[in-house]
This record gives sequence, structure tokens and C-alpha cells, in this order.
Amino acid sequence: MTNSSSRSVVVDIETLPRNRAVPLMLKPAAMDIFTDSTRYKVVGAGRRFGKTRLSLAWLLHGAMVQPGSLNYYVAPTYRAAKTIAWTALKDLLPEGFVKSKHESELAVEFQNGSKIALKGADSADTLRGVSLDACVLDEAAFFKDLENAWQAVLRPALADKAGRALFISTPNGLSNAFADIWEMSMTEPDWKRWSFTTIDGGWVPQAEIDAARRTLSKELFEQEFLASFMNMAGCVYKSFSDQNVEPDIEDMDGSVLLLGCDFNVNPMSAIGAIRVGNQLHIIDEFYLPNSNTYDLVAEVRLRYGNRAVKCFPDPTGRARKSSSQGQETDHTILKKVGGFHVVVPSGVYAVKDKINGLNTVLKAADGTRRMFIHPRCKMLIRSLRGLQYKEGTQLPDQASDFSHLCDALGYLVLGEMNPLKRWTLGKGPDVY
Repeated sequence: MTNSSSRSVVVDIETLPRNRAVPLMLKPAAMDIFTDSTRYKVVGAGRRFGKTRLSLAWLLHGAMVQPGSLNYYVAPTYRAAKTIAWTALKDLLPEGFVKSKHESELAVEFQNGSKIALKGADSADTLRGVSLDACVLDEAAFFKDLENAWQAVLRPALADKAGRALFISTPNGLSNAFADIWEMSMTEPDWKRWSFTTIDGGWVPQAEIDAARRTLSKELFEQEFLASFMNMAGCVYKSFSDQNVEPDIEDMDGSVLLLGCDFNVNPMSAIGAIRVGNQLHIIDEFYLPNSNTYDLVAEVRLRYGNRAVKCFPDPTGRARKSSSQGQETDHTILKKVGGFHVVVPSGVYAVKDKINGLNTVLKAADGTRRMFIHPRCKMLIRSLRGLQYKEGTQLPDQASDFSHLCDALGYLVLGEMNPLKRWTLGKGPDVY
């Protein structure tokens, strides 16, 4: 394995640590991850895939081939680290290579000066002040605050040595930082991701998988055994999946910018797209905290100059003023200040029509997808994954931060794609 940093490390697979009796075996799927040279690895894996075995093998090998290295195994809690990994680590230690074991600290020192320590993310601030060569974030989807543990603590600790990281977890829905990291790893340099099912791990018999399939709900089985990133219940946009995310879509010179707008002061939200045949390609998002319609217009013009803009706003904006800078309505600001071509229906969209229309374009009943979203639209992707129905209702949770961009996209879809032949509220669309 070659580290993607300037400090390359040559790995001989035969140097994998062995315990007194049984070789430390990695199955083919785990070996694929282990031997890959990418600096940051993200793994979504089913239960009993062998996540801890792979994690410890990776850290042990790094400790062996990099003298004086410091390596952390981080679990959601310190208790979990002790329960899950400490005994397993001691069983895998190669005799003759260990200098000392510290039970109270959950740490092992080796003859070459390297060290492996087990930590818990429940006290992430105690991880500060060190310089790391490698770290594993095991069951990362279950960290209480993965974003803080990674961005504020562990990533800076890896910086001076260009250290490596392995995120590995069974998914836990879509509204968490692990799902965000999974999404981001698809396009960022020095990042790579893998998805493996329980059966891919090679440790669980097919009969056990079949028994779980019979006794668990579809959603639970797909998450726990197939490593599917999905909301367990109540997801509004069930048609959305990774297949709607496409890094190869590009803006087209000369095409009209299509803009869907949801009017809020905090945040002001809009979606930018182009139409390609019968498809919508989402190329941009606007998510502006503490802003108003004037600010949105200015931001669109800053990014796209004098380009022609066809705008599909919230119909209620014909009378509402989200700006305190004047007496213009939201719609007239878009028209007069922005110079946008504004299209709205005569009435207000039904909630179910926005949901059904957007789900239809994301994936129709025949499997056709007519919407593709560039990965740079991170908040939109997170919103489509995360927006839930309010408990006990068929209404989306409008108090959620995920609702705003979804609404903006819904107005765009109904106005431009007309998937439900929507113009039945009044005389037809009003065009300003």
C-alpha cells in the first residue's frame, strides 16, 4: 500500500500480524479495502462484515511498517472501544513485537516505538493535542457528534504527518454526518468509498442472511444487512437515491437558467437547473442565511451575470414581502430587480402534488429517472435524503432545515416539468 501523502509506505501483505495460533485472516472484500492506497477511506458495511477485524489489521500493519507512529482506534464511546476492540486487539498482537500493554489506558506500545490507543468519541476534546499517523472511526454513523470529532479534532491531528483515516460503519439513516461524508467521498480527491453487504464479508452463512430477511422489516434488513443508506421510516422523497446524483452533468452555455425559489428570511433558498431534453439537471443551490429576495437576486446575478433566468417561485410570494427594503412583493422583486421571467400558477400548490411530482421526476413507476443532481449541491442532496413526515401525519416537517430546498425544487419541477399536468388550479400559469 502506498500512502497518498509524500511519505509512502510499502506494504507486504505477508507482514500482516499473526497471533499465537491463527493467522489474522481478511476476506477478499476486506482485503480490497486494506490494500488500497487512498488516504481517506469510507466504508459502509453490513452487520458482521468484519469491520473491527479490518480496522485493527489496518492499524496494526501501519504500526509495524511505520516506526514511531501513533495510531488511534475511535469508537462512538470509550466503553464501546473497550468492549468491542480491546480484547480483539490483544488477541491479534504479534508476539515479540509488543513492548508493553496498558490496560487502564487501552493502549499498546511496540518495540519500534509505534503505539495504538483505543479512544471514545464521547469525549472528543480529550483527543486533542496529538499528532496522528492514522485513525479509524469505527461505527462512525453512531457517533454523537461525528462532525466535531472529525473536523475539529481528528483531521487537524492528521495534518502535519499527512496521516490516513478509515471511516467504517453500518449506515444509520441519512440525516447524519456519516451519510454526508459518504456523499462527499464520491467526488473529493484523496477519498474513496466502498459498500459491502453482510454476505460480502464472508463471515456469516447465507442461511443466517435468509433468516434475517424473513424476520426483519424490509427497511431494517436493507440497512443492517445490505448496508443501504436509507431513512427507516417517514421519508418524504422515497424515490431519491444515489442514482440521481451525477458528477458528470455540466452547465450548457446559452441555456436558460431555471430557478426554483422558496421564500424565507432564514434561509432564503433556491435551486438552479437547466433542462436537457426531458431531463432536469440540477447544477446549483442557493442557501442564504438571514437573507431576503433582494439578496437572492444579487447572488444569482453574481454567479450567472446577465444570463436569461426563468423563475418558478412559491406562488404565495405574489402577495408576500420577505424583504424590508421596500413595498415590492417577492415576485415583483424577481421580475423588476432581477429581470427574471417569472412563472407561477393561479392558485397554491397542494402539498401532495409537490411531493408526488418531485418523486415522479426522481424515479417514475417504470424506473425512469428524469432528474440528476451535481454532487456540489450538498444541502439539496442531504435535504432529499433527510426530510421526514411529521409523526402521525402525511405532512412534511416544515420546521426541518431540510424542507426549504425541497420546496424550491418542487416549485421548479411542477412549473417546468409538469409531471402531474398540474395546471388545474385556475386559468393556467400566470407569466410576469
